[in-house]
Amino acid sequence: ASLRIDPSVLAPGETIRINLAYAVLTPHADDQILVRETRKILLNNTVVGETSIDISREGGTWRSTVPITLPRNATTGTYRVIASVDSRSAGADVEETSFRVRP
Repeated sequence: ASLRIDPSVLAPGETIRINLAYAVLTPHADDQILVRETRKILLNNTVVGETSIDISREGGTWRSTVPITLPRNATTGTYRVIASVDSRSAGADVEETSFRVRP
């Protein structure tokens, strides 16, 4: 999996996009499997935001983007983003990155 955020520095009230790309391997290209995409945002090792979706995917490469608008009172500092893609057949693939909230 590949995890990318845009922008990497933003102010309270602005929107960040969490982009996740991953491959789904199936015995046949048109077979579908259920995957769970999860994104967690942490500040000082405390989860301050989380989103998760279960979706059926065919074999191939997939990209998904979740936009998140920060609250106007968001604390300044460095936030960790942990994203995972999980399927029963292949297990979990976990990626991590970070972004900074400026005053």
